[in-house]
Amino acid sequence: MIRRFLLASALFVTGTVVAAPGAFAGTTGETADQTVNFQGIIPQVCVFGSASSGTLAISGPNSKTLSTSSTGGGQGGTSVTCNYGAQLGIAAPIAGAGAASALTPTSLTSKATASSATLTSSEAKSDGTKVTLKTSEATTINVDMDVNNGTTVIPAGTYNYTVTLTVAP
Repeated sequence: MIRRFLLASALFVTGTVVAAPGAFAGTTGETADQTVNFQGIIPQVCVFGSASSGTLAISGPNSKTLSTSSTGGGQGGTSVTCNYGAQLGIAAPIAGAGAASALTPTSLTSKATASSATLTSSEAKSDGTKVTLKTSEATTINVDMDVNNGTTVIPAGTYNYTVTLTVAP
């Protein structure tokens, strides 16, 4: 038993003496350094601002087209800021309730004109054309849409459509 105690004590003292220079900095006038590493994973994020609604109008009493570019119409819009070079896409307009759901248009198109400090008037279109946004720049997006009703005049009524903007890697 005493031999085990002496052996354990000898190992403890030897370990303390061997470890002392690195473990107890400054005890012999030496310095010790320790590196602490840091890592962070930042996800890709985009934040949209508030959306403003657009206004649809026709170009005259016998118009076959409903558009934001007709007299009395107006663009909708929003803004977006991404921490990466996201792709901005826009979907074709989707008819809501009311008169819009009764139409059988020959085409529904939309486009988003994006601009920021270093991005000038690039267009995303509902045909699949996308715009690469600038990293960390607030981008203004103006949205236009058109409903072409073929050879049929747009009847009187309240028309509601939605257009979806998408940002993705």
